[in-house]
Amino acid sequence: MTESAKKDNDPRSPEEQAVDWHVRLRSGNTKEFNQNAFEEWCRQDPENRREFEKTEAVWHAVERLRPIYGQRQRRSWARTHWIGLTAAALAAAFTAWILVSDDPWPTLTPTSFATDKADHRDVTLRDGTIIHLNADTLVVTETSLWKRRYRLERGEAIFEVAHNSLRPFEVTVDKAIIRDLGTRFDIRRENQGARLSVFEGSVELNISDGQQNREIHEGQAVHFGPGTISQTTPMAEQALTAWRNGRFTFADSPLEDAVVQLNRYRQNRIVIRDAAIAKLRISGVFDTNNTDGILQALELALPVVVQHDPTNGQVLLLAKSTTVQPKP
Repeated sequence: MTESAKKDNDPRSPEEQAVDWHVRLRSGNTKEFNQNAFEEWCRQDPENRREFEKTEAVWHAVERLRPIYGQRQRRSWARTHWIGLTAAALAAAFTAWILVSDDPWPTLTPTSFATDKADHRDVTLRDGTIIHLNADTLVVTETSLWKRRYRLERGEAIFEVAHNSLRPFEVTVDKAIIRDLGTRFDIRRENQGARLSVFEGSVELNISDGQQNREIHEGQAVHFGPGTISQTTPMAEQALTAWRNGRFTFADSPLEDAVVQLNRYRQNRIVIRDAAIAKLRISGVFDTNNTDGILQALELALPVVVQHDPTNGQVLLLAKSTTVQPKP
């Protein structure tokens, strides 16, 4: 069996394989390190190369601390000694990281940050990252030694990321992964999929288990969902962040997406009953504390009728040709 085939069937995690490749590379033995096999392993999965780069970064950090831990050992050591040295170095790096980190211990069980209807919240993490949560939003933490990962379960949040090359910052939305490349960005879950907007720097968007990757840069926005990433479009930060100042800003927005935002500020849910009106477009600037007034404006501006269902308190949006009789 070739070395490539072995890697295809390797049951170990990408992190464990990366350490193995690191040991091979640092051994100085060309029989141990096969450049072609290594490059093929990197191509098999984008995660492989990222894990190898992180392992290398930890190693170089330890190299800078080597005066603390003793003189460099001779290159003639056998590979088994390299494995021991690498393990010791990684342990030393972990110890040094604990000493200098504001948040040394990874989250062993998920914790979360949440907001209620019509509420906002700013969360400052110990690493200096700030998360601005819009109304009715839930962010779950899934951090580890190697990663700072947060899952946007619902709602919308702006992430101002404190960059740390040793612990990349990631946000997941369903199976999509947004990886920080030194940036400030917004993610909003919508009726179908989500929208990503980059205010500063750039991010890497990965969907479909790595089958589609796109780098999104400052001033760009995309919509994404299962297996799809839209073309990038220009975005206006002031309009996208208007909610922080108590405003909805809609610019030719589909009615169904506007309703998702309105529902974050209402106890009585708005429901679109006719699919024919879901794609109608709405524009304007409105107060977040007057969603009833927005419903009245919709009736004037669009061919829709607003009805209240007394049985469950829901607000129904129907096409003007449709009426719904209340249940007895």
